[in-house]
Amino acid sequence: MMGFILLIVVIVGVWIAHSKFGLGWGKIGAGVAAGFILLTRWAFSQDHERSQKIDACFKRLSQLTNEELKNYANDYTNSPEERSSAARMLNTRRENGTGPF
Repeated sequence: MMGFILLIVVIVGVWIAHSKFGLGWGKIGAGVAAGFILLTRWAFSQDHERSQKIDACFKRLSQLTNEELKNYANDYTNSPEERSSAARMLNTRRENGTGPF
């Protein structure tokens, strides 16, 4: 649905740019292409930053002992994502039998 709305906005914007401002189709096409490229580049950079944060969290949690991991999972000052990651890691350790519980 959001993609459809975005498509309608682009089409209306192109029509206004061509009819009201007299821009040629080549300039309009170049502008739309540049916008698409910049939007794609921004999306990939956001994905890369999120991936780096997840990797850093995993490395930090994997260095904790089982007791520290349990305390981390129950500490509500940590973000919900980090607490759920700690709980999942603790459950994985329990399933693998790696440590006293």
